[in-house]
Amino acid sequence: NNEEIISSSTEFTPDADLSQGRHTLKVRHRTGSTNPWTDYGYHYVQIDFTAPAKPSPKSDTPTQNKKPMWTWTKVTGATKYGIKFNGGSEVEQKSNSYITLEDLVDGDYFIEVRAGDDAGNWSDYAKHDVTIDTLSPDSPVPTAVTPSANNRPTWSWEKIADAHQYGIVINNEPEFFVPSSTIIYRIPSSRPLSDGIHVFKIRSRDLAGNIGSTYNEHSVLIDTTAPLVPQPDTDNPTFNTRPTWSWEENSDVAEYGVKLGSVAESYQTTTTYKPVSKLSIGQNNISVRAKDSIGNWSAY
Repeated sequence: NNEEIISSSTEFTPDADLSQGRHTLKVRHRTGSTNPWTDYGYHYVQIDFTAPAKPSPKSDTPTQNKKPMWTWTKVTGATKYGIKFNGGSEVEQKSNSYITLEDLVDGDYFIEVRAGDDAGNWSDYAKHDVTIDTLSPDSPVPTAVTPSANNRPTWSWEKIADAHQYGIVINNEPEFFVPSSTIIYRIPSSRPLSDGIHVFKIRSRDLAGNIGSTYNEHSVLIDTTAPLVPQPDTDNPTFNTRPTWSWEENSDVAEYGVKLGSVAESYQTTTTYKPVSKLSIGQNNISVRAKDSIGNWSAY
């Protein structure tokens, strides 16, 4: 209140708590009860019991950096920050960033930060966790059908637990990356592979950016070329009602398909064919085609 208090003391404490805000103390004195008063002397005090807002520390995580840096936006009204690293003793600083002094080993770490003002008010702590990871993930082991008549082969592999992406190289072309949810890759229809051997390489990259130094690879032989058409031959004309047809052997052939007239096609590995029963007098036609070990069929 504005009521003047007369006292012989040289100090003053209010009888009740002051409200938040600016308060002015005015003091004057005199040397005797009958002497005149001096002019007032003034002193201002700012009462502040509102803590600053809680900081929001952040850092890259996971990270390969063994000396990670945490930063936070400067808090309005804050003149200092209290920091505890991994539950240790608090240190005070004015800067709105914190970096460890020594390299950290792989593992999980956390920082707690609070904001303080000149009145001694402190905010609550804010916490942020960081994972240090400098180890490269394992590379997957790709597989595919080989040899294959499919010029758009598909490779597959088992998921790597800590992989974030997979780096893929096909025939030493530039590497590209696919998400870790991908466990199969098929050659796109716009870029079918030519006949021949094609090499598929793959490695993993994790969230921290660690990438495998070595690839695992798998090769596929593409063969879409059918064997040469067999040329069956026999004595013609002949009085033999069970003639034997023969054709040249081809090392690329695994099986032959033979059709005699309207009889259903039969399959064999030999290069000769003799009817099971006698043929009728007149013209009898035989058709032969060849299939290689991959499944490519020639024409008849």
